[in-house]
Amino acid sequence: VNPNSLMLVVASMVSACATMATIGLLIRGPHLSVHKNGNALSLFSIASPSRPVVGSTTSPLKPTSIYNAGGTRLLAHFEGAGAPQRVGTNMKGSPRVMQEMPQKSWSPFMRAGLGVAALGFGVAAYHRRRTSLARYATASMPEAPYPATPLSDRFVVYTVPMFDDNYGWLITDTEMGTCVAVDPGEPGAIVRAVEQLGLQLTRVLITHKHGDHTGGNTSLKKQVPGLEIVGTGYEPIPGLMVAVEEGDKFDLFGSPQNLTPTSVIATPCHTKGHVVFFVEPQGPGAVPALFSGDTLFVGGCGRFFEGTANQMYDNLVQKIARLPDETLVFCAHEYTESNLSFALQVEPDNSALQAKVKWVQDQRAQGLPTVPSTLGEEQAYNPFMRCGQASVMARVGASSPVDSMHLLREGKNRGQI
Repeated sequence: VNPNSLMLVVASMVSACATMATIGLLIRGPHLSVHKNGNALSLFSIASPSRPVVGSTTSPLKPTSIYNAGGTRLLAHFEGAGAPQRVGTNMKGSPRVMQEMPQKSWSPFMRAGLGVAALGFGVAAYHRRRTSLARYATASMPEAPYPATPLSDRFVVYTVPMFDDNYGWLITDTEMGTCVAVDPGEPGAIVRAVEQLGLQLTRVLITHKHGDHTGGNTSLKKQVPGLEIVGTGYEPIPGLMVAVEEGDKFDLFGSPQNLTPTSVIATPCHTKGHVVFFVEPQGPGAVPALFSGDTLFVGGCGRFFEGTANQMYDNLVQKIARLPDETLVFCAHEYTESNLSFALQVEPDNSALQAKVKWVQDQRAQGLPTVPSTLGEEQAYNPFMRCGQASVMARVGASSPVDSMHLLREGKNRGQI
């Protein structure tokens, strides 16, 4: 064999190896690894493996996941730990969501490149070392897979899309790592969210009997030991354990300090037994929240399947409208575009409504939810909450606020005034 030819072959193979490995690195993109040395957890960049790119945290437990909690807050969960621990916030820009990297995670290009190198140099094989260190890499999902709305410095609500247009809600105690699910109609979506966020589901709240709100009860009870299902006591609810009615009060997380006092408000009409839950978190930065099910939507209200316009008037105007204006409204459906389209028929010159329509269009164009709103906003543009306004009554030809509510609902059902 001509030595020069052999050297040329080897050189070509080594060159191919370098090229393919480089392509593999580029395709993988920037990534981080997490190393646990004793009780210390640190994040390293492949470009600078000797110096952590963010801070470190400690735990006697095995790290299981790392995720972005909004902005540049990077948190880590540990096996068996209730609450996440902060890893660091001094990265440039927002850290990406991260998940555990398989131990064999080289890209096909890098494997092929290394294989060529092994053949070129005549080595028997290239063995990738299995390691017990926890390793993570950037995932392809967005920074916020479940949009988060803070209720206080401690309590957060995560949005969980379900079916075509439903929302489930995970009210979360970030210090304890526990959460309460509201109207978990699709159990798989709820379980995925709970697992990905590293939370422990302890309780379920049910506003009414419809299957897209109660469909997860039986499955979740089987999957989550000790799960408590709390819901309306006015109609049959699958798996119900604690029935609640108008005026009942309890702490959402069962805290003896009553950090999340919750009130039940009966809102019969959409169904005869519908209730809503009003939560008033305590502590710095706290804002109240209303989990309104299918009674109040952004820009609209639920159909009167089992009730009357008089009942919905009482629900929206006599009860809900008296809550604080800053109350966040977490409804159960993404109906906002349709609702506001109808609202524009009622009050085309309403400037608050016009501004809201533009904001909603921007949100939906980005694939983002339009929920929550606030009660103050709803009273500025929601025709059903404004049914007693002279301009609204005149537009629909109503003789009274209740008549206005009736005519508005009839118009919405038709799609026009």
